[in-house]
Amino acid sequence: TAPWCATLSSTAPVAYRAAQMAEVPQADVPAAVVPAQVAPAVVPKPLIPTAIVDKLVKQIDFYFSDSNLPKDRFLKLKIKESADGYVDLRIIMAFSRMREMLSLTSADPTTVPVALITAVAELMKAKSQLLQVDVEGKRVRRVEMLTQDQERTLAADIDTRSLFAKPFPQSATIDELNAFFTQHATVNCVRQRRYTSHLKAFKGSCFVEFASVEAMEKVLALTLEYAGAPVRMEKKGAYMARKLAERESKKRVAHFEEDDMSNDELADGVGSTTLGPISDERRALVAALPAKEEAVSAPVVDAAKPAATAVLSGEPSKKRAREEATEAKPEGEEGPAGGEAE
Repeated sequence: TAPWCATLSSTAPVAYRAAQMAEVPQADVPAAVVPAQVAPAVVPKPLIPTAIVDKLVKQIDFYFSDSNLPKDRFLKLKIKESADGYVDLRIIMAFSRMREMLSLTSADPTTVPVALITAVAELMKAKSQLLQVDVEGKRVRRVEMLTQDQERTLAADIDTRSLFAKPFPQSATIDELNAFFTQHATVNCVRQRRYTSHLKAFKGSCFVEFASVEAMEKVLALTLEYAGAPVRMEKKGAYMARKLAERESKKRVAHFEEDDMSNDELADGVGSTTLGPISDERRALVAALPAKEEAVSAPVVDAAKPAATAVLSGEPSKKRAREEATEAKPEGEEGPAGGEAE
């Protein structure tokens, strides 16, 4: 008998041939080759998210810019401490806004990861036009260094283009304030004024530096509101002169700088967690307060008072005189948290 395959012809019905093929022992049919599954390539997560790359470079550039460096005493000190003018990137990356962008939790520069420092250095090399990175990739400095005379000139120029503005909520951020003023003119930067106490809480006032004197004048002429409260604005130079005159009138040390962190005014921003929103009632209350005395006179000693009083009370006469002088101090001279009442 001929093999079963000999009985098949090329003209046999397809169904018949399929039935015959089904009878072939499984061992005689080669197993199908199953391609090995290849695991997808793991793409390492970048240390610096792409979304913040430009923002990060811009922020580091700003620290060394003509707008900030002439006013930044800390950064100028670090530059002066370095023989070649470079500043350690770890110090820059430990600044609060940098920590926020890079998700760093510690303000200690020594805790900044080395790999992150390298990544930031590479970005600055590739994208910054203002700064250069040293050969070790750990420090940065301006390409064109500023002399002390240039710093003083730039600082004075900044003041001519700046406004003092208030009140704002204590919760307002620099980005929010910048966006608010940028609606009306080109803004170089916003400097929030803060208390030395209360964890450096925002006072509710700021200095706004514009790109030009014309831009500053334009905004000054506007009637603006923020969070429902009218924004009071004046030229920075006028504000500085006014505060200096107030301090002199109170016989205090006539020394005031734009970045002075002392409590020279109350945080009266709208929605302030300390004082609450400004209201007409508060303005009326402040206006109704009696005028402050310019000086405190020495207590008048009653000649008829028995001289033995101080001795009988067990207190020296000089100590008692100091206490009486303290009691004679007019009320309301100091505001909450040591700030001057307006």
